[in-house]
Amino acid sequence: TGVEADRYAFRTPSLLNVAVTGPFSHAGAYSRLRDVVQHHITPRASAEDYDTSQLPAGTQIDNWMANTLRAVDQLEALQAAGSSQLPVTDIDQVEVGYLVAFLETLTDDCLLDSQCIGQWVPSVTDSDPDDLRVRAVDQNGNDLSL
Repeated sequence: TGVEADRYAFRTPSLLNVAVTGPFSHAGAYSRLRDVVQHHITPRASAEDYDTSQLPAGTQIDNWMANTLRAVDQLEALQAAGSSQLPVTDIDQVEVGYLVAFLETLTDDCLLDSQCIGQWVPSVTDSDPDDLRVRAVDQNGNDLSL
């Protein structure tokens, strides 16, 4: 936006189906929904305790801590000024569990049933006349299409 107060801010995507759309965070830093929820509750502690060994080999992590702490500093300054969209939240681990359980309810059951979702997702054998179909593959290049 060019507005200094927006520096390090990220647009929040829809929470619909969030439980099945990991990895989470703008750079995919968290593989578990609970971990990213905890990160938003205690961002500084989360950054300071983050274990980069959980990231895939080859992930660029140069200056990650310095960059992350700059973002946390900005967030804390906005929170102190009362102008943050992410208020300071103090909830315990039981409440984090409740929040994660709520987020999991936002998943459409159809996504968990290949026959249901299959009616909207083309299979590998379906024609691709313009060769523009996006094909899902895993990290080893294996086709994940239905």
